[in-house]
Amino acid sequence: MDQVFVEGLEFTGRHGVTARERRVGHRCRADVVVWLDTAPAAAQDQVKLTANYARLSEIVFTMATEQSYRLLETLAERVAEAILAEMPVARVEVAIRKLRVPVPGSPESCGVRILRDRQR
Repeated sequence: MDQVFVEGLEFTGRHGVTARERRVGHRCRADVVVWLDTAPAAAQDQVKLTANYARLSEIVFTMATEQSYRLLETLAERVAEAILAEMPVARVEVAIRKLRVPVPGSPESCGVRILRDRQR
């Protein structure tokens, strides 16, 4: 299968276990990959036959900035569900990470990556 992807989508998200995290927010970054057959779109040069990466970006950005979750797992799951519901894709991978999280060792980022397949 072919892939369409969005990498490095940045936003400020109000997601976290503590009330402060949900109030103040964090800089975050998301990546989305979808799997589908892009041959029909390529043959006809028609964006409506593929997964439009502008729309993928919009789904992630809207869900990540207009809602607040305790867990990045929940946000990633909601994004994956929305993409599978709207687009004719076989599989979606969503990665969401908080940047510069204040935890021991000062990691560059911490986050979650999920992979979901369309239920037949």
